[in-house]
Amino acid sequence: MSAPDPRALTALARSRAYALLADLHGRGLRAETVPAWLEVEGGILSPAQTIDLDATEEAWTRLYLLELPAIAGAFLSPDGLVGGEAAADVRALRAAAGLADPVGMEVEHLSATLGLLAFLCGAEADARRDGVVADRLVALQHEVLAGQLLRWLPSWVAALRGVCGPGPTPPADATYLAGAELTLALAVDHSVGAPTPGDWLPAPVSVLDEPGTGLRRIAEHLVLPSQAGGYLSRGVILRVARSLELPATFGDRADLLEGLLCAAAQYTLVPKLALALDTVWAGWDAALAAEPEWAVRPWRRRIVHTRSLLRRLEMSPQQATFPK
Repeated sequence: MSAPDPRALTALARSRAYALLADLHGRGLRAETVPAWLEVEGGILSPAQTIDLDATEEAWTRLYLLELPAIAGAFLSPDGLVGGEAAADVRALRAAAGLADPVGMEVEHLSATLGLLAFLCGAEADARRDGVVADRLVALQHEVLAGQLLRWLPSWVAALRGVCGPGPTPPADATYLAGAELTLALAVDHSVGAPTPGDWLPAPVSVLDEPGTGLRRIAEHLVLPSQAGGYLSRGVILRVARSLELPATFGDRADLLEGLLCAAAQYTLVPKLALALDTVWAGWDAALAAEPEWAVRPWRRRIVHTRSLLRRLEMSPQQATFPK
C-alpha cells in the first residue's frame, strides 16, 4: 500500500484550519468549538485558560460589528462601501469553485472567504488522495489569497491590533487578536508560490491641496481606508480624544473625527491632535512591516502619504481653520 501523498495531508490540515477560523471570525468563539481550539497547538486558547464565553461573545460583537468590519470592500473600495468590485471578485472565485453566495453574510466577509479556502483545500485533499491532478484547485486557492484576501487582511489585522491596544489586552479581545494573527500567518504561508499583484489601491488624493478643503473633507479622507492607509475605528478616535482631554461628539466615524478636529482647532490643539493621529498610523506601519512586502507595499505607501498630510497639519495648524 502506497504512502499517503503529503500534499494531501497538508491540504486537509489547511482545510480544517480555515474552517475553524471561518467559524471564529463569522460567529465568535462558541462552546461547540472550544474543544477543537484546545487541540490547536499555538492557537487562541490554552488548557489552563479560564474561558468566559459571555465575555468572548461581547468582544466579538464589539470588535466585528461595532469597531472593525472584517469585509473586503470596507478596506479596498474607493468609497469604503461593501458590495462593489471586491464583492464581485470573490463572487467570481466562488462561481469558479461551484459555490453560490454564502447565506447570512456578505460574500466578501472574511469568514466567507476563509470558508471558500476551506472548501478548495478540502477538494484538493480529496483529489490528491484519489490520484487526481489538483493544479486547478491550487491555482484557485492562490487567486483567492493573492488576488483577494491578502490585499486587505494585513491592514485589517494591523487595525485590530490598534483597536486592542495599547496596554494590556483584555483576555476576550486577545482571543480574537490571536485568531486574526493566526489567520494571517496561515494565509501568508499558503500563498507561497502565488503570483504577486501590483498596486491595487486607488490613486492617492492630496486632500489638503483641494480648493476649499474643510474639516469635514479632511475627516472623510482620514476614515477612508483605501485613501488613508488603514481603518480608523470609533474606539481609536475616542481614545485619541480622551488622551487630549477633548470632547467627543456623536455620529459615524467621519462625524466623530470632524468633531475632534473642530474641538482641537477651538483649543489650539491641532498640532497635538495631528501628532496623536500620526502615532496611530505609525503603529499600523510597524505592524505591516513584519508581513510580506508585496502584500503590504500599497498600504505602507498610502500610510507615508497620510503621515505627510498629518505633518502638514501639525506644522501648519491654520490648515484646520478652513471652512467646514
